[in-house]
Amino acid sequence: MVSMLRNMLMEKLNVLLIGVGGFGKNHLKSWIEMGYLNHLYICEQDQTQYDFLQSHGIPLSKISNKIHMFLDHVDLVDICTGTEGHFQLAKQALQANKHVFVEKPMTMTSQEAEKLTILMKGKNRKLQVGYYYRFHPLSIKMKSLIKDLGEIRYIKGEFLGFKRPRTDVGVMHTDGIHFIDLTNWLLEEKPKLVYGFTRDHLKRGLEDLAIGHFFYPGKTILNLETGYIQPAQHKDKVVPKAMTTKTFSVSGSKASAKIDFETESIELYHCHHVQENNIWKLEHQGSENFMIDSTNTINLICRELSSFVDVCQKNKQPLANAKDSGVDLAYIMEAYYEAAGSCKINEINYSITNRTSS
Repeated sequence: MVSMLRNMLMEKLNVLLIGVGGFGKNHLKSWIEMGYLNHLYICEQDQTQYDFLQSHGIPLSKISNKIHMFLDHVDLVDICTGTEGHFQLAKQALQANKHVFVEKPMTMTSQEAEKLTILMKGKNRKLQVGYYYRFHPLSIKMKSLIKDLGEIRYIKGEFLGFKRPRTDVGVMHTDGIHFIDLTNWLLEEKPKLVYGFTRDHLKRGLEDLAIGHFFYPGKTILNLETGYIQPAQHKDKVVPKAMTTKTFSVSGSKASAKIDFETESIELYHCHHVQENNIWKLEHQGSENFMIDSTNTINLICRELSSFVDVCQKNKQPLANAKDSGVDLAYIMEAYYEAAGSCKINEINYSITNRTSS
């Protein structure tokens, strides 16, 4: 009871949201949904967005195109710009001794990611990366089922469908990376080896199709397909006229489970193989579906932002922290693109020092 009262009495943090031109609009709506309208400052370069901001209750006095205008007024900086700007903005915020939430991917390179973690040393400030599938009720249910599945042998992820390509990073770096982070969290492991390929059919210098195979220490293989060019199963709930498929299945020695994030369903298959008289047979004991709370993009962002506020106020470790979901994922992505370029299986080196010397 005492802790509940303490939480209720905690003052809201003042927040600087940087970027509302794309996904940042969802962050704006989420902060307002969480009751932070009077604690919100906005930094946005595109002044044509100012009418939109004012229509949501943000006074012009709390809107600027310069980050330094509001840094002294806030406790937390929320970065929703293109990936190419993440490092400099996060660096500036950390140097000003602010908590930082940054949308994924955290940085463009592992070197930038490492520099941010160095900046955090000795400071009582937190950094969290925006991987909201960790906070999805379906993912949380899958996490609770993992031990019941036995030895995890194979994971398959599909994050694909017709939609407008992003201009800052390729499709594996923007969509596929969600399921890499999700797999790392579920298994509590990082992949050791990676193989895959990319294709740039639109000739933009960024892939629009990507296939990846990630090999984990416990012999689990993640097979991941992502792209902008494939037909998908559902209309996208966020992007107009887009199509999407977001499925994630985990196959174990005792049972298997499959998530469909678009239909908000998870099914557990009570199936495994047994050996009788030197013959392998399938034991099929049916399947079951679980009732999961329905959610949407704003709700998911509210979940992860609320979690981060709690982290900042109670000095806890963020779930999607700078090391696991920033530095390590940067190394994984660099190893993936290197493997795709060489058409060879590539070892993932998680040390910047070793990489430089090798």
